[in-house]
Amino acid sequence: MNSNEMPYNLESGKDSSQFYENLNIACDLVINTANDKLDDLIKDYMVFIRVGKIEPLRSHDEYLIEAISIGVFWKNYLGGALKLNRSIADFLHYLYNLRRRNKKLKPYVDKVRGYLFSRFLKSETESGQPKIIGNFESLVAWLKSSGDFREECERLDNWLHFFTIQSDSNARKWISTIVSYASTFEDIGKTLLGKYTSKVDSFRNNNYSSYKNREDLILCFRPENEYHLNMIAAGILNREFQEKFERTEQKILLLPTCMRTMPESHCKASPKGRELICASCSVNCRINNIKSKMNNEGIEVRLIPHSSDFSEFLKTWENSETTGLIGVACVLNLLTGGYEMKKLNIPSQCVFLESCGCKNHWDSEGIPTELNLRQVLQIAQPKKMKLSA
Repeated sequence: MNSNEMPYNLESGKDSSQFYENLNIACDLVINTANDKLDDLIKDYMVFIRVGKIEPLRSHDEYLIEAISIGVFWKNYLGGALKLNRSIADFLHYLYNLRRRNKKLKPYVDKVRGYLFSRFLKSETESGQPKIIGNFESLVAWLKSSGDFREECERLDNWLHFFTIQSDSNARKWISTIVSYASTFEDIGKTLLGKYTSKVDSFRNNNYSSYKNREDLILCFRPENEYHLNMIAAGILNREFQEKFERTEQKILLLPTCMRTMPESHCKASPKGRELICASCSVNCRINNIKSKMNNEGIEVRLIPHSSDFSEFLKTWENSETTGLIGVACVLNLLTGGYEMKKLNIPSQCVFLESCGCKNHWDSEGIPTELNLRQVLQIAQPKKMKLSA
């Protein structure tokens, strides 16, 4: 498989500068249209969070993203969630936690999970009027059983509690409004970002047989609207976290190993704790080139581990006030990473890989991925970039 066959590509023929312009427009439009429908709900939910001391109160737009996520997940997965036996869901969730606790068991557990995913974890839409709390519980159980929505489910558990204490009519009204807005969100995403995700449907249609019984089935077969959800949500979170990030003295760019030009067997990066240290062994390696350019700008570069180890890797900077992290990942992993950094109180920003290509999920050999360095510098040095424009 080549990069042109991957589900998304931000370059769209040249480079991703136009994508980031379109993303900014999409973020503005989503905030304005969603607030028109959901502002009162978000305000009520923030009162619930504050009065109940559920968590440190976050921003209005962060909670807005969560509400939109509920609508998108409801449309994508509720049908399958209602058909999933709760015992199977609980067992899948147990297996997910087991693979996180015991790395030695992970390859064996993942084989079992992959088989059960293909048999039981269907992604199906549900038509008709929402049935509210029972359906919401089933949806969250489905998302937890997949293991791919860990950070999202921590937030959805709070929303489930919020709707549980509402009157049935009030809960029905708000969830119906959320699900209805998800259609508007889809239209915005398709119009402004659809050309960057035009291969998602063909990828899903043409590759199911090769992903059947694989642990990453759910991740790799996300519908197109979830690519747009991750893009827009990450864009909005960048805005929310920007001020705190800009106050930090040191900036660190976190690069995934899928950017290596050299095959893994030839890479001379050395392990140091949970990270890899680039040895600058090849002038042709993408990571080496980025490292050299970023060092010239006073930005440190670190290689990050696979996403399953990301939380432990991040703890070095927990509650940091002086170091800001710029996370880099493919579209479907970036929002989760942003949530993890937020939970650890790390000043952060994020930049998307131009396309996906790691051998763990997308290509057996691995396709070296690209990064828009101008976007990185725009985030890390906004004043300097403004002067050079």
